[in-house]
Amino acid sequence: FGWIGDIYITMEDGQSLSGGAATAKARNAVVLPLCGQLQDALCKPEFVTDLQWSSLSDPEHSVAVVLEIVKEYQHTPAAIAKRLRSELGHASTVVCMMGGQTLSRAGTEQLVKAIAAKLFEGVVGSTAVFVTEGIPGVQKIFAEQCHDHSRVLNLLHTGQSCGYQRGTHRILCKDESERQEVFGLIGDIYITLEGSVGVGRVATAAHKRGAAVLPVLRTGLASTG
Repeated sequence: FGWIGDIYITMEDGQSLSGGAATAKARNAVVLPLCGQLQDALCKPEFVTDLQWSSLSDPEHSVAVVLEIVKEYQHTPAAIAKRLRSELGHASTVVCMMGGQTLSRAGTEQLVKAIAAKLFEGVVGSTAVFVTEGIPGVQKIFAEQCHDHSRVLNLLHTGQSCGYQRGTHRILCKDESERQEVFGLIGDIYITLEGSVGVGRVATAAHKRGAAVLPVLRTGLASTG
């Protein structure tokens, strides 16, 4: 029970969680406590306001506040990522390519092309899908090697231009920060070559939730592991 929900509403009275709610908290699901004491033991989700959080334990307002929070959750990066994973098919293996927008080392471009060729050749007949953020550099080089457009999805944010000739473009995020967060939530495997702080941040977040992160060490920078 603690593994299947996005939002848990608990009426436990005390200072600690038990059962499914405790499991949900451990995997960072949203837990809404209708008990003032229990609120002190939980971290308020970022998208929930201070007023909403304090009102959860008010019997006169708690129902309305819960409805507000459930509606607002639909626009969070976690909810966007979940809907996208559902579209891609939960049986699919989602591979995310990350790297620098400008290449700093000789040989990186050829290495990206070689990795792409082997991956695209190896997944023929499989359910693997490749996701990029539609940005220049490593991701564009990688995407352009794929001749099957259905294999590549380019995750974009509002107002972002994408010069890719390959893949399906999906504008699902409001800005770059949200796009990076969603990108860090959807993949099963992340491959990194070179890259800056942003690449390192996304890779760290993906690793913490249990995704496999494969840094190509020889390319340096954020991909040094």
